[in-house]
Amino acid sequence: MNVIQSFWSKPLFKANSDVSQNRYHGGWINYRYCLLSMAYSCLTISRYYPHLELYTDTFGVKLFRDILKLPYYKFHTNLDDMANVDESLWAYGKIMTYSVQKEPFLHVDNDVFIWQEFPDRVVNADVVCQSLEMIENFSLTDYEVAMEYIKHNLKTAPQIIRESKCKAAANMGIFGGNNLDFIQQYCQEAQSAFHDMYDGIMCSGDIKGKFNIIYEQLLLTELAEKHHQRISYLIGSNDLDEIVKYSTIETAQYESKYTHCLGQLKRYNYVCEQIEYRLKYEFPSYYDRILSYLDKDGVEYEENIKSMKEYNHFYKIFSRIGKAKDIHEVMTDFEFKLSPNCHIEEESEDYYMNSPYGKYRLTGWCVFLTLFSQANTGEAVCREICREAYLPNLTYEQIFTKVFYLMMESLYITKCLTIT
Repeated sequence: MNVIQSFWSKPLFKANSDVSQNRYHGGWINYRYCLLSMAYSCLTISRYYPHLELYTDTFGVKLFRDILKLPYYKFHTNLDDMANVDESLWAYGKIMTYSVQKEPFLHVDNDVFIWQEFPDRVVNADVVCQSLEMIENFSLTDYEVAMEYIKHNLKTAPQIIRESKCKAAANMGIFGGNNLDFIQQYCQEAQSAFHDMYDGIMCSGDIKGKFNIIYEQLLLTELAEKHHQRISYLIGSNDLDEIVKYSTIETAQYESKYTHCLGQLKRYNYVCEQIEYRLKYEFPSYYDRILSYLDKDGVEYEENIKSMKEYNHFYKIFSRIGKAKDIHEVMTDFEFKLSPNCHIEEESEDYYMNSPYGKYRLTGWCVFLTLFSQANTGEAVCREICREAYLPNLTYEQIFTKVFYLMMESLYITKCLTIT
């Protein structure tokens, strides 16, 4: 199975930031984070799939091959054909990429990072996507807004879209499979729907970006149901804890081995800084090359300057636990304690964290940070919680996972824990 990615450059610089779901700077906080994330995606994937190919345009080849020298095995410029497509409709570049595949493939979005090969159930699937999004219970989702517009204004939309109950749609953070006949049929339907709806979408104002998920994700789901084509999913559950597991970058390398920085995650400072820190630590030559490229334009990125002042904190932790294989190794082989500039006070039976970022009351699982006043392993903290019967309704495995997430958040986000 060929593993591929795509990049259409037009939205990167020309997208209108007032349009919902726009991809100005790839949806990231700034251009620097955008390049860092795309590089980290390529580099983590190519560790396991060295024949990774990129479908892009002439600008993409110049940037990623000639300037940044990312290790894509092959570059294609088929997306040059999209010069006249509105930059808000970024998903069409993915449709174009799917449509030219002649062999089984897996397309991976460039905001996805992996820490192992994809499982056989993904590689061997007839059709596979990342996950199934249940949307029927939400009245104000992008799906609902777009569908309301279609029903009232787009008589040119295909029947399969207009009559959709909009109950669920596949998230296509990854997409592909071995049933090329069905996939090509889907691509033809998507291209036809795109062209039939294009003029109407252009009249929709600042919601036109919301239609990407209609002609890409919703259409695929409806078409698969119509033709009784089973879709397999990397993430098999819609449970919130399961979704969080696959979208939490600081824990993913130890647990899910996959993370997708979809939607608003790209706007979170801690997510962006994690990507920059990891790229600098794991792939320093590529990191330096990106910064050299940006320095030529003389543009300063205040968010990055501020966050890089905390890099040494990350380095101290990641240089120790970065090579741990899984949760159990992190929880048993290393000791953690409160950071030197943090301390906990007890006031009127409540606990308060004092840190350089301010003073705040500890609630929920954060109360158990008191057990890190002295150096402790995560496993020892779990045993203490069980021994004192603080949470009698939870199993040891549930406590183990929750403490792990608390530790990762406290190490990398609130920075109130450190490694001894």
